[in-house]
Amino acid sequence: DLQGQEVLEEIEGHDGIMSSIQFSPDGRFIGTSSVSDGTARIWNLEGEELQVLKGHIGKVRDIDFSSDGEHLATVSDEGIVRLWDIDGNLIDELRGHSDRIDSIAFSPNGKIMATASGDSTIRLWDISGSQISTIKHQKNVCSLAFLQSQERLVSLTQDKTLHFWDLDGKEIIQFPAN
Repeated sequence: DLQGQEVLEEIEGHDGIMSSIQFSPDGRFIGTSSVSDGTARIWNLEGEELQVLKGHIGKVRDIDFSSDGEHLATVSDEGIVRLWDIDGNLIDELRGHSDRIDSIAFSPNGKIMATASGDSTIRLWDISGSQISTIKHQKNVCSLAFLQSQERLVSLTQDKTLHFWDLDGKEIIQFPAN
């Protein structure tokens, strides 16, 4: 409760540290990932664990829901993107990065996924799992997000620089984030 600052529900299930948390677009589910137990999980708003998403080897660093709420994607230290349906069934594994993947984001229209990796690249994928393009950086890419109102992507690199991109991989502007 944001006004009373009291805990309404506690989520327990991961063994150790959770690395990411996301609400589904309709607000009915919560997705979490863990760098400790190598899983991602889907919960309802009462804190009940609905699905455990297993299959990654090592730390699961991020999770995101598609805009229609029917799919979610997880990324990990092994450099693989796993695409799941909302029932926890593995749909696809996407390979292309040569290092850990730190961040994943679905585009606002749900048709594109972007991944940020320690291999200093962003990769864009379509929802069917085909790689669309690769955007090269000078430093490791720590995080990324789509701008909701435009077909633009912003990335944060290890040297604390923000980069704004169009979906063709053209850099629009960059500036220090500190």
